[in-house]
Amino acid sequence: MARWGTRTKVIAASVAIVILAAGSMTAFVLTRDKSSGPGTLTVDDPRPVVAGDGVTIGSAGGVATFSAVEVTIPAGAVAQGSTVTVVPLAPLGEKLGEVFGTPVGVEHAQPLEVPVTIRWNASALTPLQRDVAVLARWDPELAMWRPASETLTVEGESLVAHVSEFSYLTFVSIGQTIGEIINKRANAPRCADKPLHGWVRDVVDPDEELSSAAIRVCFEPDRDEIVTVRVVNNRTFSQRLTITTGDEWAWTWPGPEETGVAAAVYSAARSLDNRSTYLLPPLTEVAVGVARPAGAGQHVITAAAKVDAVSVMTDVIVYVLDQVPVGGTDNILLDALLQVLYECGGKQALQRDFGGDIGAMLRGVVDAITGCATEIRRPDSEFGIFFEELSRQIIAAHPGLPANVVVRTNRLTYQLINVMSALRYFDLAFYLSDQLANSATGSLSLSIRGDGMPQQLGAWQPACDDLSVDSNRLYRNLALQDSFLDTQKELWEFAEWQPSAKTAVQPLSACSVDYLAQFVTFLPASWGDPRAAQIVADEVRKLAGLPASTAAGTVPQSSADLVAYVNAGQPISASEFEWGSYGGPLQPTDYPLFTTPSGNINCWYSHSGGLHCHIHQFSFEPPRKPNCGPVTWVPGFMAVTDGGVVQRGVCTGDNLGPPNSKTLPYGRTVNYDGLACRSESAFLACADLATGAGFIVSRDEFKAYGTVKEAPDLSLWIMRPQPSISHHPR
Repeated sequence: MARWGTRTKVIAASVAIVILAAGSMTAFVLTRDKSSGPGTLTVDDPRPVVAGDGVTIGSAGGVATFSAVEVTIPAGAVAQGSTVTVVPLAPLGEKLGEVFGTPVGVEHAQPLEVPVTIRWNASALTPLQRDVAVLARWDPELAMWRPASETLTVEGESLVAHVSEFSYLTFVSIGQTIGEIINKRANAPRCADKPLHGWVRDVVDPDEELSSAAIRVCFEPDRDEIVTVRVVNNRTFSQRLTITTGDEWAWTWPGPEETGVAAAVYSAARSLDNRSTYLLPPLTEVAVGVARPAGAGQHVITAAAKVDAVSVMTDVIVYVLDQVPVGGTDNILLDALLQVLYECGGKQALQRDFGGDIGAMLRGVVDAITGCATEIRRPDSEFGIFFEELSRQIIAAHPGLPANVVVRTNRLTYQLINVMSALRYFDLAFYLSDQLANSATGSLSLSIRGDGMPQQLGAWQPACDDLSVDSNRLYRNLALQDSFLDTQKELWEFAEWQPSAKTAVQPLSACSVDYLAQFVTFLPASWGDPRAAQIVADEVRKLAGLPASTAAGTVPQSSADLVAYVNAGQPISASEFEWGSYGGPLQPTDYPLFTTPSGNINCWYSHSGGLHCHIHQFSFEPPRKPNCGPVTWVPGFMAVTDGGVVQRGVCTGDNLGPPNSKTLPYGRTVNYDGLACRSESAFLACADLATGAGFIVSRDEFKAYGTVKEAPDLSLWIMRPQPSISHHPR
């Protein structure tokens, strides 16, 4: 391969330089034109110009340093026995509001084995210019610097790229003039400072703390549980907001009413929108409504603002109309022309897949517009006939319009059609520059995460022959109701859980009693919250007329259930627990007392009748604190008296029974004179077996059955007589 450093040999002829991409057989061809002078490529954009002899580097690697750029060829990048030449090019400077870095090229006959590192000294740029700079590769076909796929990173005051494929490479950033224009962004939209509907868990907007984002967004509540999303297009070109995950807009609002040619174009362009897309004109605020999704469970609605064929076509038409005196909104045929253009060109453009390539999209749109304009000029074509028919209808709708005005309007419109039919791709190169700047800053997506609309409680259909299916259907109908959205609480902790469960299980009445007997056994183990599931299973038992559950951990729903639950434990003699002490070895006592296996609850019986317990650590809501005067308030005290009353809390100036006692194992029930307690890992359950009064208690929960009595003000509960401790062996 010829080196670019020999000036006299290069001028004489046009030379094609083929550069192979690493690891592939693709080639990139750059053509030098002999008429353009030494080292100059024929282009319309800032042109790369070879500025001196290159540096030759072999397989051992090396570094080529020029005025503002350094190229590092690592060892092993060049095949053994081969060389590459790093070619310096003249600085490009600033042109048309953009700053171009010093380009560089690498000649290599064989593919590079590993990427080459290019480092530009960007100390002359502002931090913003460095942040938005992109790597660009020279494209001779477009005669412009095209954004490269490789990433450009900022390292201090340097811009660094790692590349394997070469033509000419440089960086492109915003210039000071364009920077001033870009920084004149649209103001952020303003939303009402009100909380969003309860179904919304969180929202993500792309412009938070980033005024240069492509769209600026805020959210506010609307009626009927709809969320209003106000969106400002923060770009000088159109975009389309498209739902990428979700259903459709509840409604759309085009923004404040405007008149003028551009407004007419945007209105016509929206004829191509559907219920999941909406055109965003440049630097304009619109709004869309997002309804609560149908179906229980969590949903994410996302929407992305992006350039597509419709938005590009809209911008091109606005550009053309800005260049030609079309008579403004007084041109009554403008709407007809726009309608036909979008009917023809929009369909053509939308049917093509441009793969996100803005250049290809722009070329396709220009082709569509010129083709459609040519069609409209032919009165015998489909769209020529369509335009003539629309024109006649519009003129007929304005019977008082002078004939000369009609003629002039018709002439202006056909002049506009002629301009469109002659439109060239390179007339719109500025549009790609805007897109280049857009690709460097700002996120493009917004999202709303929330809970979908639940089924009506009890409105589900059981299979009656599949336990797993019915368990899942029942859970979705009940647990996903709005009443239970607070994830800080377990389902069984909600006061509404049991009555809601009663309603939710009603459809199971269609199933056989034998099936429901299996279902209530299956249900608790099939849900992630067995406590909540057991409450539901108990409601199914009631529905089917089955006896209440006495399984360990099943929360009794009534006094009768409590008695049945306590009696279901394995009995253990009360006499085994007539041992205790206030310290040291256990001594015989007159009455039983025990400690739960966790050591958190102590219970004892007393001479005066009644069962007393004290929980040391708990998180449930304590009873009301009375005025205890000089004595101590003990909120963790509870008792069941012989009269069927549950007492909570006590004011006392004495000890609450011996703290040391024997442990009541899990699964066992101790009964003393009709006052019994069952110990389980879920909770301790105690009851007066005659009246059903009692309680269940654990570190997280307390539930009373029967009449509850709170400690009165200035009460003094002195435990006399307490369980006396004998000092003689038994």
